[in-house]
Amino acid sequence: MLVSDILRDAATVSPGAVCATLEQRELTFGELAVRTGHMVQTLLSIGIAKGDRIACWSDISLDVLPVFGAAAQIGAVFAPLDGRLGADEVLPLASHLRPRVLISDRGHAADAMGVAVEIGALSAVFDVEASTLTTTGPGRKAAPAASPQPSATGPKESDPHIIYLTSGSTGRPKGVVVSHRASWLRSFPGDCFFSHAGGPGLVCMFPQSHFAGWNFTLECWQRRRAVHYVRSASADALLAEVARRKASHLYGIPAVWERILETDASRYDCSSLRQVDTGTSAAMPHLLERVQERFPWCELRVYYGSTEGGMHTSLAPWDLWRKPGSVGKAVPGCRVVLAEDGEILVASEAVMSEYWDAPQETAQAFDGDFYRTGDVGTLDPEGYLTIVGRKREIIRTGGESVAPVEVEALLRSYPGVADVAVFGVPDAQWGEVVCAAVVMGGDLAPPGVSHVRSFLEDKLAAYKHPRRILAVDAIPRTPATGQVKRALLRQTLTDGGTGGV
Repeated sequence: MLVSDILRDAATVSPGAVCATLEQRELTFGELAVRTGHMVQTLLSIGIAKGDRIACWSDISLDVLPVFGAAAQIGAVFAPLDGRLGADEVLPLASHLRPRVLISDRGHAADAMGVAVEIGALSAVFDVEASTLTTTGPGRKAAPAASPQPSATGPKESDPHIIYLTSGSTGRPKGVVVSHRASWLRSFPGDCFFSHAGGPGLVCMFPQSHFAGWNFTLECWQRRRAVHYVRSASADALLAEVARRKASHLYGIPAVWERILETDASRYDCSSLRQVDTGTSAAMPHLLERVQERFPWCELRVYYGSTEGGMHTSLAPWDLWRKPGSVGKAVPGCRVVLAEDGEILVASEAVMSEYWDAPQETAQAFDGDFYRTGDVGTLDPEGYLTIVGRKREIIRTGGESVAPVEVEALLRSYPGVADVAVFGVPDAQWGEVVCAAVVMGGDLAPPGVSHVRSFLEDKLAAYKHPRRILAVDAIPRTPATGQVKRALLRQTLTDGGTGGV
């Protein structure tokens, strides 16, 4: 189960089929295989060997794909860096990864050279065809192989394939090390996006620095289909790409679906779509209803997973309205159980190997064979999972526990509320009190606490009612997945500021 075999098999069976597109450019499996072969020789010639880490700092580009493929073939570890980050943000990440080479596109070349010098790595820039690399900086003469040859043993299933830097809502991102076997299994045809080979492709909303971006790519390649990249996850960009490529699949996090639902449906021909999906954060039933109304001819599914564990559960179309609010049952090959405190634990062959260079954090992340997701949930008698919230985000007030997502779900229906996030703030008497950050539509004023509590009176227990309202212009969220940065909201109040409370 090697990642390099996925591309090799697709190029053998369907060399003329399109494997990836970006705007007007497209690449076939056969072309990608040839360019990957060239990149293998180039990387070997500058001294890259099995086990070396290759950091890649680039905007979304088809030129990244041969680097990704070549690293897998050599047995080097691919580590994508977000092209939206600046040099000051990338420097500590690259220092933590300690790559042998930092490869960038031309737009990041100057900054990449500076970062490479700081961490003692070789720097290189891929050209427009991604068949060669131009080495730059003081390390450009580093140890080229006289006769470049891959390692005689090649990568093994258990060897690390990729390191994903988790977006995280607080603190420095952790490096999630995923093996070849785990990457292969995560993208293997099963209870995922496709049931057969060939056919139209998937429009990918995620950047190439994100786990989902590469996992969707490998899922498409396992089935010899195209992945269609977009430079931004705006509603117009996604729908335009569906229309242009006649795509059959579209995935969007809830925040993206909200944007799509606000867009004029008549502007884009989306009749080619057959499956529309969501997940990552809680998908409320009212949102699913609106998505289904917009695309009534499509199957709609909900997925729950993580960078560390891959896919955990899925909710099939026939269960959407029978199990409202659920994220479904465990996918084949995955076991899902609850700890005594309600934390969701998962075990499968697709779980990460470790956090890069963080043995203590790795140990804390596992309970035997089970990965601790950090999410809190409930399992019904039929095995359907419902996510209550994040373990560290559960609000403890007066000895009671409050799940922010439960309160948010109701506050979204408060008149005039465009967006909302619920979090806890320290309180001397209660330990924590519930606070709701609200974004109001139009020129409406934020509601007072008494009005909100009156609205929730017959819907929630009193201890779950907000005691504070924070008026904000926008809810801070992680770029790729749209998860609320509750710690940042909490900091707004606990650092002495009162803002619009």
